[in-house]
Amino acid sequence: WNKQWCVLYEDEDQDSWALDCYSDESARRKICHIVLGFAARVLPINSKHVPAVLAKLQYQRPCSFVLDSGEGRLCPFYVFDAVQKESLNSWQQAVSSCARDLTRRQKTQDEQDRAELIAEIFALLNPSGSGCIWKEEFRRYAETLGFW
Repeated sequence: WNKQWCVLYEDEDQDSWALDCYSDESARRKICHIVLGFAARVLPINSKHVPAVLAKLQYQRPCSFVLDSGEGRLCPFYVFDAVQKESLNSWQQAVSSCARDLTRRQKTQDEQDRAELIAEIFALLNPSGSGCIWKEEFRRYAETLGFW
């Protein structure tokens, strides 16, 4: 086990949260960069969701945890040792906050995309700009899809 210094930050370029790990406090040598997805989570090492191959760590390092980046099924798990229970709780809270923020952003973006799509549909169906759809079939179709 090597001591690492980690920085959790909002990566505005990627519109996401990221965790950078460094070899020392000066943060001159980056060891890894982990992008967190909206399903990111911290799993205590004794969790039933931790891969079985890591289960032995619960006896050797009881405050260790697995960081699931939430980026999909094929993404690797990252294993850290929080050393103390309080640190483990802090990690869980921090990563959960990032995941909630990403979920909120995605929901907001979906709502904006839907509003833009509705505006585009109405513009196509209502070229005169009179504020109503000129074909009853289109109105029923929009109702069926939940756009009306």
